[in-house]
Amino acid sequence: MDHTGLRLVELPGPRSRTGTSWLPAELGHVPGPEAVRRLVPDLPAHDVFVCGPPAWSRAVVADVLAAGADPSTVHVESYSW
Repeated sequence: MDHTGLRLVELPGPRSRTGTSWLPAELGHVPGPEAVRRLVPDLPAHDVFVCGPPAWSRAVVADVLAAGADPSTVHVESYSW
Protein backbone atom coordinates (compact mmCIF):
# COMPACT_ATOMS: atom_id res chain seq x y z
CA MET A 1 0.00 0.00 0.00
CA ASP A 2 1.31 3.42 -0.95
CA HIS A 3 1.21 5.84 1.99
CA THR A 4 0.45 9.39 0.94
CA GLY A 5 0.28 10.94 4.39
CA LEU A 6 -3.48 11.28 4.15
CA ARG A 7 -5.39 10.70 7.39
CA LEU A 8 -9.14 10.30 7.13
CA VAL A 9 -11.12 10.90 10.30
CA GLU A 10 -14.61 9.51 9.87
CA LEU A 11 -17.36 10.60 12.24
CA PRO A 12 -20.11 8.01 11.68
CA GLY A 13 -23.35 7.57 13.52
CA PRO A 14 -26.04 9.87 14.76
CA ARG A 15 -24.98 13.40 15.72
CA SER A 16 -24.88 14.55 19.31
CA ARG A 17 -28.13 16.11 20.49
CA THR A 18 -26.34 17.86 23.34
CA GLY A 19 -22.93 19.46 23.53
CA THR A 20 -20.91 19.59 20.32
CA SER A 21 -23.48 18.93 17.58
CA TRP A 22 -21.06 18.07 14.77
CA LEU A 23 -19.63 15.13 16.70
CA PRO A 24 -21.09 11.63 16.88
CA ALA A 25 -23.34 11.14 19.91
CA GLU A 26 -20.70 9.26 21.92
CA LEU A 27 -18.28 12.23 21.67
CA GLY A 28 -20.80 15.06 21.94
CA HIS A 29 -19.89 15.78 25.56
CA VAL A 30 -16.36 16.81 24.50
CA PRO A 31 -15.96 20.52 23.64
CA GLY A 32 -15.31 20.92 19.89
CA PRO A 33 -11.75 22.31 19.96
CA GLU A 34 -10.73 19.64 22.49
CA ALA A 35 -12.29 16.94 20.31
CA VAL A 36 -10.33 18.19 17.30
CA ARG A 37 -7.08 18.06 19.29
CA ARG A 38 -7.90 14.51 20.43
CA LEU A 39 -8.73 13.36 16.91
CA VAL A 40 -5.71 15.12 15.33
CA PRO A 41 -3.10 15.80 18.02
CA ASP A 42 -0.62 17.13 15.46
CA LEU A 43 -3.18 19.46 13.86
CA PRO A 44 -0.81 22.40 13.11
CA ALA A 45 1.28 20.09 10.90
CA HIS A 46 -1.60 19.34 8.51
CA ASP A 47 -4.05 20.78 6.05
CA VAL A 48 -7.66 20.11 7.01
CA PHE A 49 -10.36 19.21 4.49
CA VAL A 50 -13.97 19.40 5.66
CA CYS A 51 -16.84 18.06 3.57
CA GLY A 52 -20.46 18.14 4.66
CA PRO A 53 -23.65 20.18 4.87
CA PRO A 54 -23.12 23.95 5.29
CA ALA A 55 -24.12 24.33 8.98
CA TRP A 56 -22.16 21.23 9.98
CA SER A 57 -19.12 22.39 8.01
CA ARG A 58 -19.21 25.84 9.61
CA ALA A 59 -19.31 24.28 13.09
CA VAL A 60 -16.39 21.96 12.32
CA VAL A 61 -14.31 24.77 10.82
CA ALA A 62 -14.93 27.04 13.82
CA ASP A 63 -13.69 24.32 16.18
CA VAL A 64 -10.74 23.40 13.94
CA LEU A 65 -9.63 27.05 13.95
CA ALA A 66 -10.17 27.32 17.72
CA ALA A 67 -8.04 24.17 18.11
CA GLY A 68 -5.11 25.95 16.46
CA ALA A 69 -5.26 25.29 12.72
CA ASP A 70 -3.92 28.03 10.46
CA PRO A 71 -6.88 29.38 8.43
CA SER A 72 -4.88 29.00 5.22
CA THR A 73 -4.71 25.24 5.79
CA VAL A 74 -8.48 24.71 6.14
CA HIS A 75 -10.37 23.72 3.00
CA VAL A 76 -14.15 23.29 2.86
CA GLU A 77 -16.51 21.59 0.44
CA SER A 78 -20.11 22.15 1.52
CA TYR A 79 -23.10 20.48 -0.04
CA SER A 80 -26.82 20.44 0.54
CA TRP A 81 -29.54 18.06 -0.60
